[in-house]
Amino acid sequence: MATLALMAALSVADQAAAEPVPADPVERCRGILSGIPPLPLAAATAERVEPVGRRGCRFIGVAGESGRRKASIGLILIERLDFDRVYGGRLPDAVTLRVHDIVLRGDGLPSSVGPFDFVADYDLDVRAKVFTLRELTLRGPTLGELTLSGEVEGYSLPDDGGFWPVEDQDAVRLRQFRLRAVDRGFISMLLLGQSSSGRDVQAAVADVKSDMSANLARWPAFGVPKPAVEALRAYVGDLPSPRRPITISAKPSTPIPVNRLDPFDPGLRRTMESLNLIVAY
Repeated sequence: MATLALMAALSVADQAAAEPVPADPVERCRGILSGIPPLPLAAATAERVEPVGRRGCRFIGVAGESGRRKASIGLILIERLDFDRVYGGRLPDAVTLRVHDIVLRGDGLPSSVGPFDFVADYDLDVRAKVFTLRELTLRGPTLGELTLSGEVEGYSLPDDGGFWPVEDQDAVRLRQFRLRAVDRGFISMLLLGQSSSGRDVQAAVADVKSDMSANLARWPAFGVPKPAVEALRAYVGDLPSPRRPITISAKPSTPIPVNRLDPFDPGLRRTMESLNLIVAY
């Protein structure tokens, strides 16, 4: 969970390794623009760049490219940012990021995707080594909403500017997480895939759903509670038009080492049984 969150929310540091922090507040903000997630942009430009206090920036009318895809963004607001860490090539230990009215165009996409919003809000207590993800959200009228929150302990940012410690991974333990999804077609597309390859679309979707249900039926053997499996099977049965949001949460009584959630870990069943996994649909 922490890996995914940091990959999405912390890539701002990648493009600014070992550079001096500009003294001018506007230039200080302009220097981080191309690396702001969720889609780092090459040669990004903004109609307006405004400092927000000593630790924030506001970008209005952003445009840029990533490969053969183009993006336009109405507003980016980033707060609680440690510029010394970012320009030193390290990931920030706290940030609040809001990106509004993102529209994507280009190869492999429909005429356009969006508008949608992206939110990331987290803190790392460096001394206690507790990483708290308050919110990681994708939201849009045609996408629906996907929101993740959670907390891990025993976590420290690596000194090499990365997001996941190479050593001492056993020390990283999950305290809790919560995932909520409201589907407007996007999540179904990801789960079911592009089922229009010459076959009857309805038959292709039915095959994918049948495979997913059969796979879920085996999950109790790995320690997943039966009520959680039944809720997941009901959700799959309603695809591609889920009737309501689905929420997946876990709060183990004792924090669980993240690497024990590996499907190939011999103790996976015991780990899953202690996860206190709840699925509400």
